Amino acid sequence: MTEHILASNSNTRTKMKIDKSKIPKTFKKLYNRLRSMSPRRFIKWYNQGDGRELGWKQEGVFKLLQSLRLIQKLVDWIPCKGNYNSGSIEPIQELIEIFE
Repeated sequence: MTEHILASNSNTRTKMKIDKSKIPKTFKKLYNRLRSMSPRRFIKWYNQGDGRELGWKQEGVFKLLQSLRLIQKLVDWIPCKGNYNSGSIEPIQELIEIFE
């Protein structure tokens, strides 16, 4: 369902000023924000903003949905935590680690 919603509205982009106080800083905050939105509100929120804002929304939503195993084509992908540059990448062991 999510793939369909995003694909069907990918050409509808609306520019608006970024309110940095409303940007979710953690996956937990992003998850809670998404849970509180109707599908129609999600589509509107997802498509609003400039290139930078759209970038973090796309990346954050993708990582969250994939880590929760909600993107069927990527179900074999292993969610990890850590920092690539410092070499501290390791697979998550429990679902709760997504929100840490």
